Amino acid sequence: MDKTGIDSQQEKRLLKILKSHSWFMNALETVSKLKLPQWCIGAGVIRSIVFDYLENVPATPIRDVDVAYFNSKDTSYETDKMYESKLKELMPGIPWEVTNQAGVHLWYHKKFGYKVDPLKNIDDAVSTFPETCTCIGITKTEGRDITIIAPYGLDDLFNLIIRRNPKRIDIKTYNKRIKEKQYQKRWKNVKIIYETAE
Repeated sequence: MDKTGIDSQQEKRLLKILKSHSWFMNALETVSKLKLPQWCIGAGVIRSIVFDYLENVPATPIRDVDVAYFNSKDTSYETDKMYESKLKELMPGIPWEVTNQAGVHLWYHKKFGYKVDPLKNIDDAVSTFPETCTCIGITKTEGRDITIIAPYGLDDLFNLIIRRNPKRIDIKTYNKRIKEKQYQKRWKNVKIIYETAE
């Protein structure tokens, strides 16, 4: 493994898979043009691309392309929507969803019923995504190399493992997601780590 904790062979494999999807590479380049502070495309879209590849199934319909960024100086909802509008103008047809991770703690309790601590930066934010196989972010500087953010490595992603990330999501919310997402209907070899509340 390299100094980031990501296995170099897995890193190369992930980049090869992502680069085979021209729309994703175009999306990365498009977001880079906004020059957002500390940003990445991450979570479910990365999982779906890789799981589809591993299972050799047609591409999963894209429900949303999550763009996470970190700007503690402006956490307004309106700013997120402004960036979404810009992305829709630059690359229409993509279901963009833009969220400033610096403000998540301000609204999380209203949506999920419990409070969370403020995040420190984009790496910290990626480390709180719901399942470990979705704790992955991809970013790039305009016209330059791609960087992978993967605080828990890529093992669960490449082993098709759905595992709760206890850093942010509680068991009740996780179980609800498992029920709603119906992962096994899409990917027959997916391995779900079930949990029961004590």
